[in-house]
Amino acid sequence: MFPRWLAVCVMLAVLAAGLAGASCVSGDDDDDDDDAAADDDATDDDSGDDDASGGAVDSDNGLFSGNFTPDPDPPVAGDNELAIELFDAEGAPLAGATVEATPFMPSMGHGSDEDPVVEELGDGAYLATNIVYTMPGPWELTIVVTTADAEDMFVLAYDVE
Repeated sequence: MFPRWLAVCVMLAVLAAGLAGASCVSGDDDDDDDDAAADDDATDDDSGDDDASGGAVDSDNGLFSGNFTPDPDPPVAGDNELAIELFDAEGAPLAGATVEATPFMPSMGHGSDEDPVVEELGDGAYLATNIVYTMPGPWELTIVVTTADAEDMFVLAYDVE
């Protein structure tokens, strides 16, 4: 399991590279002093991590993978939604999971006064609503996925406008 701070740093580096939306990358931190090498790494990466093509990202312990699409994109201060597609370790749609979403703003040490609501739509698709970011800036959205056999999480980084 990668430390949370490392995942957040990598996610922010990916966002800075121009990828819109959620990025949850488990891997090495890009060096800001070598932007050209970072761009080459993003196009040559065969690890299966999130890239510009919108591929699924792995959960912290690799038990699940998912695609995450915020609405609006990028998220804004106020009410937001998140379309979620979840897959098991073999890549099959993950149906019947319990999914919880928790926003947190690390730089200010607070979350949201509102509790997001996640509903299952079918075939591994879920919709999180009532995601309220109280102010612009860097936020984390932790997505906890629980099945009868396992629990894992994704930590998504957003620069809320």
